Amino acid sequence: MREYAPALMQCPLFTGVEYEKLFQQLDDTASLFREFRKKEYIMRSDRLYPFLSVILDGTVEIHRPLLNGRNLCIGLRSSGDLFGGATVFYNATSGCDIFARTKVRLMELPQEKVLRLSVLFPQIMQNMNNMYSRRILAYQQRLELMSYSSIKQKIAYYCVYILKMDETGIRPLPFSKAKWSEYMNVSRPSLLRELKDLSREGILTAENNSIRILDKAGLEDYLF
Repeated sequence: MREYAPALMQCPLFTGVEYEKLFQQLDDTASLFREFRKKEYIMRSDRLYPFLSVILDGTVEIHRPLLNGRNLCIGLRSSGDLFGGATVFYNATSGCDIFARTKVRLMELPQEKVLRLSVLFPQIMQNMNNMYSRRILAYQQRLELMSYSSIKQKIAYYCVYILKMDETGIRPLPFSKAKWSEYMNVSRPSLLRELKDLSREGILTAENNSIRILDKAGLEDYLF
C-alpha cells in the first residue's frame, strides 16, 4: 500500500487530506487493489462499473463507441488520475470503454467506501465537487472543438484553448498523432496534411509529439 503513496498524494481526490490518517483507512483494504495486463479491458461501455478508481501505476485509454461503429478516443489517464466517478453513485453504464494501455494497477473504491472516506475526510467531498466541475468544463471544450467543421479550425482550437503552452510556445501532445486524430474525430492522414499546411504557412511546427506555436494570432484567425 505505502509503495503507492506518491500516486495517492498526487491524486486530486485526496488533495488537502492528512495522508497518514488516510493510509490507516486504506491499509486494510487489499481487496480493493487490482492489476490489469496491457490491452486488457477494465470497464466496458455496456456493463456496470460500481467503482471510483484511482490509477496507482500505468496508463489507461478511454474510448466512446459511436453508432457508426467507430470509436472516439476521449483521452488517456495515468498515475494519480481517476475514472468511474459518474457510475459509482448512479446505477447505469458509462457508455465508455476503458482498457489498459500499459500494465495498470488500480485502487477500486466502491460507493460505501467513498461515502465513508467522505465522512471521515470532508475535504474529499469538496475535492470531488471541484474535480467534476473541471470535468464539465473539459467536456464543454470538447463539444466546442467538435462544433468546428474544418480540420484546421479543430487544430487551432485544440492548440490555443486546450493545450497549455509554456513561454516558448512548445507543448508535448498528451498522446500520439494517431490518438490525436481520433480525439478530434478526423483521419490521421488528413490531420498530418493540415499540420504540414500550417507549418508551410509559418503558423506552427509539429515534430514527433510536440507542437510549437509560431504565430498564435494566425492560428486564432482560423476560428473567426
